[in-house]
Amino acid sequence: MIVIQALAMSVLLGLAELPQEKEEQKFPWRGWAQFEERACARLIYFTKTSPRPWDYSPGQLAIEYGTPPWKDAYANRFDELTKNNRWRLGMNYWTNLDSTFPFRIGSKRFSAGHYYVAVERQESADKWSLLLLDPKDMIERRMDAWHINRKEVPEGSRAPLKWEHVEEKAAKLKIVFHLNEEEQRKALLEIRFGPHRLTAPVEVEF
Repeated sequence: MIVIQALAMSVLLGLAELPQEKEEQKFPWRGWAQFEERACARLIYFTKTSPRPWDYSPGQLAIEYGTPPWKDAYANRFDELTKNNRWRLGMNYWTNLDSTFPFRIGSKRFSAGHYYVAVERQESADKWSLLLLDPKDMIERRMDAWHINRKEVPEGSRAPLKWEHVEEKAAKLKIVFHLNEEEQRKALLEIRFGPHRLTAPVEVEF
C-alpha cells in the first residue's frame, strides 16, 4: 500500500509540472537586461544675449551611439559583411541623431527632429551612405537595430559618405564632429572603425 501511494504521489507531482511546461511554451521569446556605456558626438551653439554669459542656445545636433570594439577578424570578411548591406552603426540599441534645427549632410538637407541612424554600403567599395530613419516607422514595426537589413525596414533618407582606408586603427567605433573655426555652422562628420574612415561635410541652419 505504501509503495502504491508513493507511486501515485510521484505521478501527481509529475502532472502538476505539466502546466508550467505548457505555460513556458506560450512565450517563444526571451528578454535581456542590458547595460552599456554609450558615446555622444555633439555640435552645440550658445549666444550671449544678456550680462549673463552665454545664456541662450540656438540649438544643437547630437549623435548618441554604442561603441563596438574593432576585431582584426573583421578584416577578412569586411566586404562580405558590408557590401549591399546596411550596418547598424553602433551596438545594441539604435544610434540616435537629434537636432533642434535643420541641417545638411553633404548636399542632403534634413529637417530638425529625431532620427535612427545606420550606414549603407553599395557594391562598390566607395559607395557609402549615412541612412536616417524615422523612429515612428520602426516603432510601428517593433523593429530593433538588429533588424536593419530586413525587407520591412523603410528606405529612409540617405546622405553620401566618403570612405577611406587609413593606417591608424580605431580600437572601437568613434564618431566625432570637427568644427570649422572660420565658419562655425559648418563641421566635418567623421566615423572611425578599425582602419576604416567615413566622412561628410555637415552644415546647420539657424
